[in-house]
Amino acid sequence: MHGRLFAQWMHHAYPRECSFPHIIGASNRISPGEWMDVMDIDSAEASEQEMSLLVKADDLDTMTPEAKAEALPWTMAEELLAGQLSAENADTSSSMRALRFALAMLVLASMVAPMARSSLSAKLSQKERGPGTRYLV
Repeated sequence: MHGRLFAQWMHHAYPRECSFPHIIGASNRISPGEWMDVMDIDSAEASEQEMSLLVKADDLDTMTPEAKAEALPWTMAEELLAGQLSAENADTSSSMRALRFALAMLVLASMVAPMARSSLSAKLSQKERGPGTRYLV
């Protein structure tokens, strides 16, 4: 589920929340200021006339739903979004593995210790009551 195609579907379902997942290395990200310098644009503001023309053009849109679906930018190239570990990150990987193992043992010990204590206290209280004593709950 953590592939580029799933992220692409999420972008089309929720375009404001999920950005479009470009193929790794296929796009060069630049800031809005750099883009305006490259495009030689002084201002990114639209006039009232330009905005009304866009609204009118959208109202006159005669594309069928099928044509709109075909116009969506969809590429079938799949990549895992987590990426691959390089050889230089191998040391970090082994140290992280050791840390995970130590944390797992700590969690296991924190669960076993209370169970052992309660088992021991139950055995001691059973000895104090005697073997034939039963309690109704």
